[in-house]
Amino acid sequence: MKFKEQVEQLIEAKNLDKKQICQFAWICGLRALPFIAYAGWNKKDTKKHLYSVFNALDITAQAAFQDNFFIDATISDAADAADAARAADAARAAARAADAARAADAATAATAAANAANAADATDATDATDATDAAANAYFKFDLERILLDDIKAISNNKLNECNNDINLYGKVWDSFQEYLKANDCVYWLRLYEDLFNNGFDKLDKEELKLRLSVPDEIKAEGAAAVAKQIIVLKEQGTADVQRARLILIGSAAAGKTTLARKLRNEDAALTGYDSTHGVDRDIELDLNRVLTQIWDFGGQVIYHASHRCFMSDRCIYILVVNARKNDDYRDIGKIKYWLDTVKDYAKNNAKVFIVINEEDDRKYNFDDVSDSLKAEYKDLIQDFYAFNIGRDKKSLRNFKEILSEHIEVKGSQKIGASDKKALDEIKQEFESGTKLLKEETVNEILVKYGIKDKKRVLDLFDTLGAALHYDDFHDYVIDPYWITHGIYKVIDYMQNPKFKQPVYLHQFHEIFLDESDNYPESKLKYIFELMARYKIGFKNSRAAKGLFVPCVAAFYKPKDTTIPDSDNYIVKFNRDEAKEYPAGFFDKFIADNSEDMNKRDEAFEFWQTGMVLINNETNAIVEILENREIVITAWGQEKEQYVNKLIKRFDKLIEEFNFIAIGQEEIDKKTRRKGKFFEVFAETVIKPFLTGVGSELVKPEGLKNIFFQ
Repeated sequence: MKFKEQVEQLIEAKNLDKKQICQFAWICGLRALPFIAYAGWNKKDTKKHLYSVFNALDITAQAAFQDNFFIDATISDAADAADAARAADAARAAARAADAARAADAATAATAAANAANAADATDATDATDATDAAANAYFKFDLERILLDDIKAISNNKLNECNNDINLYGKVWDSFQEYLKANDCVYWLRLYEDLFNNGFDKLDKEELKLRLSVPDEIKAEGAAAVAKQIIVLKEQGTADVQRARLILIGSAAAGKTTLARKLRNEDAALTGYDSTHGVDRDIELDLNRVLTQIWDFGGQVIYHASHRCFMSDRCIYILVVNARKNDDYRDIGKIKYWLDTVKDYAKNNAKVFIVINEEDDRKYNFDDVSDSLKAEYKDLIQDFYAFNIGRDKKSLRNFKEILSEHIEVKGSQKIGASDKKALDEIKQEFESGTKLLKEETVNEILVKYGIKDKKRVLDLFDTLGAALHYDDFHDYVIDPYWITHGIYKVIDYMQNPKFKQPVYLHQFHEIFLDESDNYPESKLKYIFELMARYKIGFKNSRAAKGLFVPCVAAFYKPKDTTIPDSDNYIVKFNRDEAKEYPAGFFDKFIADNSEDMNKRDEAFEFWQTGMVLINNETNAIVEILENREIVITAWGQEKEQYVNKLIKRFDKLIEEFNFIAIGQEEIDKKTRRKGKFFEVFAETVIKPFLTGVGSELVKPEGLKNIFFQ
């Protein structure tokens, strides 16, 4: 009889209840854990993989030892990122047992527990051997199958303390485990598991378990070492609760965002009486399951999209509102992907997006095929799809609000250190008194006042909580994110005046903010000016006075007298694959990256919203983006190939910044094909470059280091 079958039969014979099944699954994971030292993970991802395993064990322990517990929808796959090791298999199976127990599915829980036992039993034969560690094999001699079966008997009698916890059985394996965790800054975790083996599996500190599970998601995303650091702080300071969340509504203009915001506050709110949002509206606050939730309703006009990078973070919850009635919205899957890619790129792919299909004309739309394909492509980003008439369907609105509230209760409720909370409250008092920016010295004084020594840790925490935002290369801290966002929108609105000519100068900011001088005093205006340049919403140019050129408010169409020669051109095209669009601000940043090469004619730089004219020595180039899906570089002149190589290097750097991934050589070999004079290469998530040499020999641009050619 196979070992897994023995386990299942014994669990049934001993009539283990759900908690006992989870206890057994947890112990299986613990017994397999020392073999994690032989996982062979990529070094840069090790700390994240380790936390996936540790977290899976904690989730199982929560189900095993606590009466009331919550398991996130993704928790059954808690160790999936770490599936290179059998020890991780055991942890993952344990977490699935906990998930099944939560769903009152004892049979499935038992099967998952048996899988955990089977994976644990396989560790001695697999992980150590795969690592070619002869010493580990030589010193690992105990009968793990017998021990696991004995665990079931002890647990069935509620005698967890009788489970064999002799750490010496592991021999050299435990030594390797110790060295591995120490090398990855995981001494906290090492002490945790050493204590369990030395003192007994029934001695789990349940209060500390709660602390580990309450660590903010952003810290969890950094890996095991960051979580350990936060736990140590919580134990030293004591804990305090923070219950706040930011809900961001995004989508095209007139999709129904403002209606949804008002209906979430009051389902009987009128459908008329307010205009389409220009800029951002944050007037609505909700109490969702005791979490203070502020709604940010962003105008959907394309002209504002480039500024999104200044406020989007993984700390926020997003609702993408899509109007099912508009041909250019719901039916254009590329537009939905545009918004999802924008959130993914600016929110580090850790956020969740609720997608609401606004069935404004009361027609029911079958979006199953759309939702299934998008969920498969954006599985870590999309929470779910919801289709209803936002303005009139109160029942569906209530159901959606209930689901949203449950998510916000988990996402918005965090435990932080008691001293951290006092510093946070003092910063909040500064905000309530009207302060928008805090000097670095003031922040330091607040931290010293409450005995906080690790400045970086707590400021990173405040940044994730949205309490004190810090932008690279800036010394001040923004304690009112709306102040930045609204300020940038004010500048963009000012520059849309038909009589305005680029660039905008710092001295003009006085006029722009004249009606809000109390909130935007003269001394603070330079911060907004420099932030727009730093995040490439606009760009400076060394050949011009100290002004800021902003692409999103430039002319939309290419000037009629801007032409391309009919021959001797060198062309490169970058297409988003699968009808995707480039995310918000992508091309604006590419314009900024090439601004020093921009051609100047009649004292004006040649660029427009969708293109630019470049010049480098005796070579000219026009770069354009078509329908936000295809970027075309056309170069001519004596050194056209060399200049295109330079542009491709800049483009390649930008796609790395946006976390775009190029396909590997093996796949290129399978998919590359010649197509007339074109060289077509498929990329995994982003780009299809096309190259053609008109009047010259086709060559591979050397600058494109992330794309392979054959």
